[in-house]
Amino acid sequence: METISVPLSKRKLWLLLLASCLFVAVGIWLWGEAPSYDDLDRIKATFASVVCVIFFGLCIPVFVFKIIDRRAGVVINDQGIYRMGVFNYHDVIPWKHITHCTIGKIQRTRLLHIHVDNVEEILADLSPLKRWSQRMSIASSGTPYSLSSAALEGNFDDLKELIEAGIATYRDRQR
Repeated sequence: METISVPLSKRKLWLLLLASCLFVAVGIWLWGEAPSYDDLDRIKATFASVVCVIFFGLCIPVFVFKIIDRRAGVVINDQGIYRMGVFNYHDVIPWKHITHCTIGKIQRTRLLHIHVDNVEEILADLSPLKRWSQRMSIASSGTPYSLSSAALEGNFDDLKELIEAGIATYRDRQR
């Protein structure tokens, strides 16, 4: 199997960076406006402004790094599927454990769920907090692995077909 790379969409990353900057600006503006509100509204406005500035402020360097980074978002090769995390690649998802793929949706973001047959092995290797978080994800999607369409370039259905072809190729080689 030849190596296939799916790049990150720089256009989508620029839009996410712009949105983060706008939310930080709104948070700073709201911080200045908060004292003019009464009691509970002032507390809500202060809380919202702090959350906006901290969360979206932390997103800004991540998006800048991803815009500058030239590595692919997903790499498919003989070993399996490599997914780009925040700053580095996650461990490979080996073909021998992938059973099938499904497409889910959270609001407007499409997710490609990669189902595997070794979920308990994956969970056993995680720290307790990560294991709990991963179990929550598995409860909603049925799998510990998913790819988001939010930052990937290209057609999401084509990516699903590439992965399904990889599964078929691996199974054919095993026969």
